Amino acid sequence: MSSGLGSKIKVAGLVIILVLLLFCAWMDVQERTKKATYAEDLHEEEVKPERIIDPNKPMLALTFDDGPGKLTMQLLEQLEAYDARASFFMVGRNVPRYSEAVKKMSELGCDIGNHSVTHPKLTDLETDGIAAEINGTNVEIQNIIGQGASMFRPPYGEADERVSTLAGAPLIMWSVDTRDWESKDVAVIRDYVLGTVQDGDIVLLHDIHEATVQAAIECIPKLIENGYQLVTVSEMAAARGVTLENGVKYYELKK
Repeated sequence: MSSGLGSKIKVAGLVIILVLLLFCAWMDVQERTKKATYAEDLHEEEVKPERIIDPNKPMLALTFDDGPGKLTMQLLEQLEAYDARASFFMVGRNVPRYSEAVKKMSELGCDIGNHSVTHPKLTDLETDGIAAEINGTNVEIQNIIGQGASMFRPPYGEADERVSTLAGAPLIMWSVDTRDWESKDVAVIRDYVLGTVQDGDIVLLHDIHEATVQAAIECIPKLIENGYQLVTVSEMAAARGVTLENGVKYYELKK
């Protein structure tokens, strides 16, 4: 065998060995990636255990109107930290601006509610105007999470037969009105909630006010310490064996 041919064979052998080494290294990287992904999936499952609601224990539904706003995400982070949920009745004109907050609500399993596009007194409008206010917000929400609201709260709590029919969803009212828009005082709102609420209450708040968001952030752990489960309206209805019906007003969900 000539020396030239021998050299070529040696080079070819080295190339084959190098290719095999690179292939083995690539396979090792793929295996490590699979293991890391699997570990992350397990960790994700551990961080987010199944949400369990005890129908025999006291519960409250915190509900927030007129948002989303610039501090809604902070409120959602606090709810998530304490495995609590709430119901949000959104004004359509605010929805596109705070789309990430709307996505977060949906991801957490909060109730997605409709509160009209511009917050007018719907009973003063013509039927076409009522429909436009309701449908407009549903479209804005659907553009973000792929579906419209599951419930409706009429602005100012005013709903005649036309509004109730056109809502196309249960009408969620409230049993505890914090009047947070009036005081805009963290301590006043916080103390009123803590001192007033009872099992089965639906609590009215507004997440467009800084004082309200801060008061809610303070209330969430304290209410849980006091033995309340903080749930959505739909979760509370299910726990109480109530089927929420379109066009029907619900003020509370007592045992």
